Amino acid sequence: MRFMPTPSVVPLEFVHSEFSQTQIPAPPPEASHIPDRPQGETSQGTSEEKKTGMIKLSAYSSFSLVFHDAGTFDMDENSGGMNGSIVYELERPENAGLKKPMKILEKAKTEVDAVKPVSWADMIAVVGAEAVSLCGGPTIPVPLGRLDSM
Repeated sequence: MRFMPTPSVVPLEFVHSEFSQTQIPAPPPEASHIPDRPQGETSQGTSEEKKTGMIKLSAYSSFSLVFHDAGTFDMDENSGGMNGSIVYELERPENAGLKKPMKILEKAKTEVDAVKPVSWADMIAVVGAEAVSLCGGPTIPVPLGRLDSM
């Protein structure tokens, strides 16, 4: 099976105005007009996208970030999991390919933090839930308040 990245859009106006809500809203109407890009093709964003504050990550990259952050959970020790530790683990071989998506997400987080500080763990969870929704999946409630790994 070949994966084709599907654009995942995190509208900053959503994050700024509704980040404290516990449910991800439906994607904005303008998100449906973003064309699919062939695998490997990237975009720095058009001036229109930059004006509207749209951040682009492929759904694949979004899911990878979530999986690699949450995949460290140890049930016996009740440790690890979705705690933002991926930020400190980008050099690990199993996290190869995640530096670029993290750099994109870091720019978005800087803008969000200017309005209301948020943990990396919550930021990654919201991105993952939004990616599910934009790929045709359900709207996933995202309770906020995760603490980042130290």
